[in-house]
Order: sequence, then structure tokens, then C-alpha cells
Amino acid sequence: MKRLLKVVSLLPTLLATQSISIVATETPSYSTDGSDLNELQQMTYDLGYGPEIFDAYVQPNITTFSRGTYETPTTPKHNGHAVKFFNMSPKTILLYWDDGAGREIIMGRVSPFGVTGTASFPGHRFFFAPNDYVQGSKEGILRWFYVDGHRGGEMETNYYYDPFHVEGDTKATNRNLMSLSLAEYENYNIIRRTQKFNEYYRKFTGRSYLSMYPRDKPKYFMWPADYFGQEHWFTTKETHFERIPEKNDIKRITQTGTERVLKDDDERILSQYRATDSYLNLTFTVLSCAPKVFEIPNFLSDAEVDHILDIAYQTDLKPSTTGTAEGITGSEKKTKTRTSLNTWVGRETDQVIDAIYRRSADFLRIDEAYFRTRDQEEVPHV
Repeated sequence: MKRLLKVVSLLPTLLATQSISIVATETPSYSTDGSDLNELQQMTYDLGYGPEIFDAYVQPNITTFSRGTYETPTTPKHNGHAVKFFNMSPKTILLYWDDGAGREIIMGRVSPFGVTGTASFPGHRFFFAPNDYVQGSKEGILRWFYVDGHRGGEMETNYYYDPFHVEGDTKATNRNLMSLSLAEYENYNIIRRTQKFNEYYRKFTGRSYLSMYPRDKPKYFMWPADYFGQEHWFTTKETHFERIPEKNDIKRITQTGTERVLKDDDERILSQYRATDSYLNLTFTVLSCAPKVFEIPNFLSDAEVDHILDIAYQTDLKPSTTGTAEGITGSEKKTKTRTSLNTWVGRETDQVIDAIYRRSADFLRIDEAYFRTRDQEEVPHV
């Protein structure tokens, strides 16, 4: 019998197959191949404070990714993409999606000088409305947004509601801005600078800048994805569970913070149910370079896969919904296009799930504490 199930909140979601070879080393280790591509290029921009330099990621072409095998990329049939909506006003407002057939679906409440995002397709229509908007009335709509997919050959993702800016009239814009307090103006200016920076970034890279400007450079390790089929490897002490523990041995995790820390020389939890080797060695392959997609065969054992499915079947599986607006009860919508069932499998479910999260942390080369609630004394150090 074929089992089809969607399980959410495993970080990351990975595919398991058969058991693999294991090697023993003194500590968890990793392949050391760095990126051969000079993906970061210096972009010069000026937001009114003089020329500045930004190291921008410029995506190589398909010939580089395929090592000469392909010259022209295939256009995907799926043309959906992310969109972000910026509220540049000092008032809380509502974001709606208009499905074109008379339905208005609330997507979220956006705080003053806030931002929200969702997935969309070319042809979608959204609008901002005041907090007291009467759904379906079409009265008082602040601004419509039409997702066109591309602008000048480049994907359009960022949409702004700016009630103060008057196109071509700086004096009128400044007069409007005089109504803001100093704190409000500073918040307005953050989005305005982000908007102006995005114009430089789009022209330089061909993509929209989805973050708020400025932001710190990424500080955590990221596996290189220079070409299709590139391989990396890592080892972890979180070896496979070859069989699921007996019910009297397995339980929900109640320890918190530093009580969860395992030292390198500590025995792994419930080791009597695991593979006897000290380390698990996993080799994984680059399937896509932009965005990065890796295939990690054997990340989960057969017993672990069955365990996750058993947990999911015993929970209250619910149909997936769309349009969940934070803080707005009843905003969830069932659709004919999203037909999966959904549940959550949290790290604290039991020791087997906890081990999978620890294995994921070793793959990502980060401290496992990022995947759980931390004690105050851990926060500055993790």
C-alpha cells in the first residue's frame, strides 16, 4: 500500500532510504571543499549619503552550473513566486487577496511601517484596506496591487503602499511627511531606503531584494552548490535508530535549556536501539544550484520513517489551508488546489525525533540549541 503523507516542521525535511556505510572518526567532521565560484560582486549604490559598496550575489548562468552541458535554461511551468507588501503608513491596515470571482480573502493585518509576504502568481490581485474596511464593499481601498510576474524582464516581488510620496513633486512629498513624528519618520525612512536600495539591487542582480536594508552579512555556514552533481559529506554521532524503542523507554522530552546539551563524549540517547557504529557518514549531492537543493540519501532510517508516519497518523491531521491572517480568527480558507493533510511533529515529541533534529544541526553545521528553547545563559553564546 502506498503511503502519502505530508509532515511539517522537521528541520530540514529530508528523504530516507536504505542503511549506509559508516566510518569512525574522533569528532564529527565535514568535507572541506569550498566554493570555486566568485558569486559575490561589488555593487556601488548611493542612497543620498554618498557612494557605498555592497557585496551582492550574482547568479552564474546555466552553462556554469551544468559545466557546459546546457547553454539555455528551461523555463519552469510553475510561475509562482514570493511577493512582499510594505505598509509605509503610521496606521495598521489589512491585506486582502481578490480572487477575481467576487471573493475577498484576508491575508493579514500589517502593522504601522510593517511588511508581510505570501506566495503568488502572475495575474493575482491584492489590496490594502483600512482596519474598519467592510469586506466586499470596495469602499475605502487604500491601494491595489497587480502581480504581473515580471517588469522589464525581471521578476517583480516587492509592492509598496506610500501615502506620502507624490510622484515628481518633492515639495508636496516633504509637506506630507511633516505630519509624521520623528520616530514615525525614521521608520518610514527605513522602508524608503530599502525601496531605493532594491532599485540598485534589481538592476545589478536581476532579482528583488527581499530583506530590509541594511542587514548583516550571513554569519552561518552554507554548503556550496557550484554545479549539478557536486558532492559533499559530513559525519554525525546521531546514528540511525535501527528499531523503535519500547514504549516504556520512549517518552516526551521535558528537559529544557542546558539540560538538553550532550557533550562529545556522552553516550547517545537510547543507544541500545541504534546502529552500533560510533558515527554516521552521509554523502549528499547538489540537485539545484539556485535555489540550493541537496539530496541526502539515507538521512533517515526505515525505522525512523515509520516512526514519523506512526506519530502523524495518531495526531489530528487537518486539511491544509491558505490565507491564515495572524490575529484574525476565521481567516483560514480551504481551497480545491491545496488538498494535503497537515500536522506538526515537534522536537520534544520523543527521543527519536530529538535525535533527528540533532542530526539536522550537524548537517547544517550549527549548534543544536538553535532548534529548541534556550536558557538565558545560552543565548549570548549560541
